[in-house]
Amino acid sequence: SNGAVPLGREFQPLPDGERFLVTTPPGRVAAYAPGTGKLEPVMDIPVNVRVASGALVYAFGNDLLAVDFDADAPAVSGDGRLVGSELRRDDDLAQFVVSDQTLIYATGAPYGQRHLALVDLEGNVQRLEFPPARYVDASIDPEGRRLAVTIFENQADIWIYDLETLARRRLTRGGFNRRPHWSADGERIYFSSNRHSENGTAAIYRTSPDAGPGDGELVLEDARNLRIDQLHSSDRAVISVLAENQIADLYIADLRNGTMAAVAQRGNVVEALGQISPDGRWLALTVDASGRFEIVLQPMEGIPDLRIQVSTEGGEEPVWAPDMSQIFYRYGDTLYSVPISFDGDRPVPGRPVPVFQDPTWKNVLGFSYWRN
Repeated sequence: SNGAVPLGREFQPLPDGERFLVTTPPGRVAAYAPGTGKLEPVMDIPVNVRVASGALVYAFGNDLLAVDFDADAPAVSGDGRLVGSELRRDDDLAQFVVSDQTLIYATGAPYGQRHLALVDLEGNVQRLEFPPARYVDASIDPEGRRLAVTIFENQADIWIYDLETLARRRLTRGGFNRRPHWSADGERIYFSSNRHSENGTAAIYRTSPDAGPGDGELVLEDARNLRIDQLHSSDRAVISVLAENQIADLYIADLRNGTMAAVAQRGNVVEALGQISPDGRWLALTVDASGRFEIVLQPMEGIPDLRIQVSTEGGEEPVWAPDMSQIFYRYGDTLYSVPISFDGDRPVPGRPVPVFQDPTWKNVLGFSYWRN
């Protein structure tokens, strides 16, 4: 590419020898002619597509499907038909190749399949009877009845799970949709998506939990990826943003009016995965200034360089207790609790205590646990 057209990492020549089948943000397959720069959309399957004679073969989850393809048009027609199952996937790479008449693929355990579970503060585990999937991040509604959870297939979409009836339905469609967060009244879900981006960067949207797939109102956009870490009851969100050196910085975004301000922005220090305290005065965040991730507190306003250490032997993903008497955090396969007292207005962390440990607990991108 000459830089004018954002393209993904997969390129396949088409029979005319002048165009390539390519992936392009926010998750589409297109025919691209380098000589003219012309980009013609083909279908909304973003990865793992192979060209065969008169067909496209693509991976969806751990299945392989084929759809009729006219390379001259270029266009697909008809519905996808199942041509293989139990496909092996390594990360985002599906292990299959095709020629005009032959499909060869590897089978294996589904990649990244996880279960969801409820755990109380005594460490008792109740596995939820939902199908295993590539669950990434989630949020529990204020009443504790519904879960908004991200599932990775070929794209990332948010689903609504009812914890009482075990019913589920898709909330989003189109692009990569992640990091769902319920509003304090349970009437809105905020999430990150690149659905309308020309260069693949994620913006912040909101929608009703009862809305149909594809609905959503744009709330906040920027030239960089905006990823919601946590949402405060005031509709202020902690936003992780990658700087030019790929170091994460934290911003506070007011999602009621679309404003955004830096709150943790030290050069060469990762500052991510933060949560605002229930009273709105303190930010708990994950930093790697010591060479490994630890939890620290800093004031939302006032002394800009004040840092209060919470963990001393590693920590990530801090979550405040509603009454601010504790901060929870994860490190490895263990959840810790730190008692918090106050000296005047300043929090004083106590000694971390293990709450729950499970070697099957998987660390995912973003927060790996959610508290209602």
